[in-house]
Amino acid sequence: MIKSKIVLDVHAPTTPAGEKVYLAGSLNAWKEGDPNYAFKEVEPGKFRLELELSRGTLLEYKLNRGTWKSVEVDTIGAENENRRLAVFGSTTITIDIPHWRDQASARTAAPRIAKTNVRTLGPFAIPSLGRDREIVVYLPPNYDLEPDRRFPVMYMFDGQNLFDPYTAFNMDWGVDDTCDTLIAQGALQPLIVVGIYNGGEHRLSEQSPWRDMRLNATGEGHAFMRWVVSWLKSYVDTEFRTLTGPDHTGIGGSSLGGLTSLFAAYRYPLVFGRVAALSPAFWFARSQIFRYIASQPHPVGAKLYLDCGEKETARVHPKRDFYKVAASMVELLIQQGFTEDVDLKWVTDPKGTHSEYHWARRIGPALEFLFPGDRRPLRLQETPAPDAAMR
Repeated sequence: MIKSKIVLDVHAPTTPAGEKVYLAGSLNAWKEGDPNYAFKEVEPGKFRLELELSRGTLLEYKLNRGTWKSVEVDTIGAENENRRLAVFGSTTITIDIPHWRDQASARTAAPRIAKTNVRTLGPFAIPSLGRDREIVVYLPPNYDLEPDRRFPVMYMFDGQNLFDPYTAFNMDWGVDDTCDTLIAQGALQPLIVVGIYNGGEHRLSEQSPWRDMRLNATGEGHAFMRWVVSWLKSYVDTEFRTLTGPDHTGIGGSSLGGLTSLFAAYRYPLVFGRVAALSPAFWFARSQIFRYIASQPHPVGAKLYLDCGEKETARVHPKRDFYKVAASMVELLIQQGFTEDVDLKWVTDPKGTHSEYHWARRIGPALEFLFPGDRRPLRLQETPAPDAAMR
């Protein structure tokens, strides 16, 4: 394989003295603060990273100062789209970064405000991991208007990406807008969505039950999911009017969140009966998820939605062919007893890349498949008297 030298020269004059700049992208599973992809400071405000990449590689990436809270933004504070580079030969790329997200000078753009039916809870402690975690909850438009009604629940990973562009990586999915629209059309059951913030630098470890020492992931997924099942779900079921059976409880996410969601449905089949795995990272930890799924019984009554972009191949993600591995998982699930378009939905996106933009496009169809509505437009009642409302 012919290699090419790629030099990235960054001019970022607002970078605080002594701080480093990092690349996160398809080369390193979008890991923030990865020391293997740290730029060298050549002079104040100027940084350089040299890479050796195979010709034909399609690279997607962003720059940050060690966390997504300090990702690059433009002159008005809006987060940039993923940078893309097709490697056809040695080249030098010059990048200008006027601001970082955490700088006051960058906060001039007004973010889309999440609707009033999105509530932030927490932070809540995860004692087994010694960490705290923010939780955000979306309630359907008729939640307060139908005080005797209970609702299905969808738990989703990377909660900061679901509703608010200011907390999101790149852009938010607009799940609140999508759900409001589909519920109003009768295409989606009114449901509650619980967004679980990821743990930043701990994300790779928390969202996989298995170690992947190539990426310094320690396999905390078992402990994390025990907390979700034993504590978080119990809290949500106590504080909100929920339907609690597996037919009414889903779990979903993208990339590693998709991997962990499928694992959760097999590990806790009496809890989670609906799964949305968008661009799942089934290659992670040397694809141990395949051996696990093959060793487990078919989760009777479960419905699974899996998708992937046709541009998420090894050309873009060297050694991590999201598309090929996801298609192989679909074959395994069919062998185990799932039936396509009945209890298994496999969607391929011809234009899809590994990005929030495409997951935002596909989350609506995923939820429709898992929690289909009755196709009758939602008619909202008048708000009941306060003493008539249930908790």
